Amino acid sequence: MYRSMLAGKRMLVLLDNAADVTQVRPLLPGSPGCLVLVTSRDRLDGLAAREGAHRLALDVLTPAESLALAAAVLGRDRVAAEPCATAELAALCGHLPLALRIVAANLAAQPGLSIADQVTALRGDRLDELAVIGDPDSSVRAAFDLSYRRLAPADQDLFRLLGIAQRHQRRR
Repeated sequence: MYRSMLAGKRMLVLLDNAADVTQVRPLLPGSPGCLVLVTSRDRLDGLAAREGAHRLALDVLTPAESLALAAAVLGRDRVAAEPCATAELAALCGHLPLALRIVAANLAAQPGLSIADQVTALRGDRLDELAVIGDPDSSVRAAFDLSYRRLAPADQDLFRLLGIAQRHQRRR
């Protein structure tokens, strides 16, 4: 029924965070004129092989892109007032768009909080700070959890061991 409704129409179909190709294939339109954009934590090579999908691998933001994103959320004046703190904020967020958007959204909601104060908070328990206030599903922890649950048990063990090693390294 879905494919019939799309037949002959020009549509943009966005499939966000697809688990695998079997989830995507039934949602691909059967006629030309539609564009499908699929995001996934996996490569979905089968879509490239069978359906001719074009892959685009994304990396973290550059420092300049991070500053532009912060300015878009916080306003140019606020970022210009604390350029060093904003650069450090972006670095502490690993130049990850989700992390930077979350921390910038929290700062935007608290205009009295300086970017430098947020940087200080991020130096503490960073993962706790990378959550939208009042929305636990909008957090870096929730995004990590989705990825973590998809790992094989041995890879989960390695991930936990790396976390322990990092905590030990910070204490030195």
